Amino acid sequence: MSRKILGFMIVVYLAGNPCWAGRSKRIVIDSHGNAYLTELPSKGPSSVIKYHYLGKPPKVKYRIEDKLAIDPTGNKVALPYFSKKDNKYKDGMYYLEVFNAETRKTTIVFEGAGELFSFSPQGDAILYATDYPGLDDRMPPPAGIQPGLWLYDFRSAKKSHISPTAIIWDVNWSEHDGNIYFVVGSEICCYNTKLRKILDTNYKGIYFTSDGKYYASVPYEPPSLIYRTSDNKEMKEWEQDIRIKAGYPDRIIRFVSWSKVLDSGIFTIANYNNVIFNIGKGHVVGDFCGNVIGTNKIGTLALINPCKAKNNMQIADYERIEIVDLIKLASKYPIPK
Repeated sequence: MSRKILGFMIVVYLAGNPCWAGRSKRIVIDSHGNAYLTELPSKGPSSVIKYHYLGKPPKVKYRIEDKLAIDPTGNKVALPYFSKKDNKYKDGMYYLEVFNAETRKTTIVFEGAGELFSFSPQGDAILYATDYPGLDDRMPPPAGIQPGLWLYDFRSAKKSHISPTAIIWDVNWSEHDGNIYFVVGSEICCYNTKLRKILDTNYKGIYFTSDGKYYASVPYEPPSLIYRTSDNKEMKEWEQDIRIKAGYPDRIIRFVSWSKVLDSGIFTIANYNNVIFNIGKGHVVGDFCGNVIGTNKIGTLALINPCKAKNNMQIADYERIEIVDLIKLASKYPIPK
């Protein structure tokens, strides 16, 4: 399901001289936290560059969707957009463009592909869900557009239709087992990439830790919940510990991301309070304030709008951007007795 957003900002942090090489020391993060390249060094100059579009200069007819992704190798960039005045489709159409991160040359453009997509863990394929004007209202697709989930293999240049389901809420190509998970209504489905078929699951979410032992549900409407994968047990004590640490025992929590390095999850609670919870140790290992824009892939850095006080309230300062070193933050956190 596409969120219709008018325009966007991509924030690019670069260390030293700006360059497009995949080996450069930089992070690229959009407002959904979907784009990552390499680490920022702990020391050295940095600058902020705002792009309205990475592939080419923006065109008036384009309404760019606020989502972007870098494949795990750092070589490919995927960016969806909407063409209002389309020569082929009278009501406009959603497109997903994949281009080379270094040369900026287009690799492929998918018609009828919205903001629900995910690169494979190796970056050699991409998954996307069909989107077109009228899909949210259950309108039939225009000629040439077939609803469902599609998988494109960059090596063979072949596209496979893996599910005909039209209304899909979320997708994730998980690192822990290499399988594809997607949300259909309240059901979680799994496409087994080895068996090449869809399997039913009893999971309640699709965002797994890198070892697959836990996962978080990220429903269309909060709250987010934490589950143990082996038996689907909701980790209620952990959730309550997160709320208490944030100072809001009765408020909902929102999942931000997993940190592979810290073996932790990052969660947001009311008024921009963020808690780092170590799932291996079963306790909080850090907290910070701010609106989290995104984290890097391995979860060692977070890009935030820091908090400021206004009318005796804590709000996010959207005019400022800061980087939080999550490792440093956790190292200084007092160990619970």
